[in-house]
Amino acid sequence: VLPPPRSRGFPARIVPNVVMEIESGEGVREAVAKGHGIGVIGERALPCDPRLKMLRFNDAEMQINRYLACLHERRKELMVDAFFEISKTDDRALTAAL
Repeated sequence: VLPPPRSRGFPARIVPNVVMEIESGEGVREAVAKGHGIGVIGERALPCDPRLKMLRFNDAEMQINRYLACLHERRKELMVDAFFEISKTDDRALTAAL
């Protein structure tokens, strides 16, 4: 466990210089494991990997994009359509449905 950022000489708000965005947790994990920098992914997407060191962010304002997808030919099925409609109205409703 590292000491708080201020005690290490870092400013309270660190703004990263993002040079690459990778859309999958597996892609981020492999890029970091191959030495291409550091990555930020959700805890659930990071399996135990002895090549990596995981640090938890505390009090960080982050947004993780989530996507809803289905096969094109099933898009208008009753249950699939209802799920898409719920997701359009309120993010909290979608979270509750999961």
